[in-house]
Amino acid sequence: AKGVSISGITNGNDMTFTTGTSIPTDLTVSSTIQNDTCFNATNTITVAGTPDTFLVMPTGIVTMIAGVNILYLPGTTVQPGGYLHGYISTGTYCGVPASPAVAVLSGQDGSPLGFNQVNFTIYPNPTSGNFTLVQKGDKLYGNVTVEVFSMRGEKVMTETIIGEQMHDFRFSDMATGLYFVKVVADGYVETMKLVIL
Repeated sequence: AKGVSISGITNGNDMTFTTGTSIPTDLTVSSTIQNDTCFNATNTITVAGTPDTFLVMPTGIVTMIAGVNILYLPGTTVQPGGYLHGYISTGTYCGVPASPAVAVLSGQDGSPLGFNQVNFTIYPNPTSGNFTLVQKGDKLYGNVTVEVFSMRGEKVMTETIIGEQMHDFRFSDMATGLYFVKVVADGYVETMKLVIL
């Protein structure tokens, strides 16, 4: 290696360095997760599958990002208090900055999608029952559709809100666990996690 200073060129020892690992095309995972962990693949992530298991402990937070699909096979378990979020993306992966993306809905061009853009919030979260959805910022969406999904992807609630800044939802009859709240408002889509204790 060579260095340049005021006194001239200095020769040093040869050095080696390791570049970041590339994102795998396909990934199969089976393990026990107790902390914050992220898995990604440009094509498919396959999770567990007999006899392998994938267990998220109560302290575990898992994010899975795949370019095409994520397969949750038998043997995938999330214990109460654990969190597992999987989504499809072709521009954002674990530790890789987001590339510019354009949201498209119903064949109409949308504005650039920013991953830090948040127009809604829910509280209390975690909750032992009911929760409130609040529109943040200056923009008030007139027609808002709210859908709540279980971890299995089953839709457990659908409601439409018209012209309200905040709305209370009765959710005390639902089983404990992790749910996803999807908000669709004038072409804008946002999904939030909701934990029921």
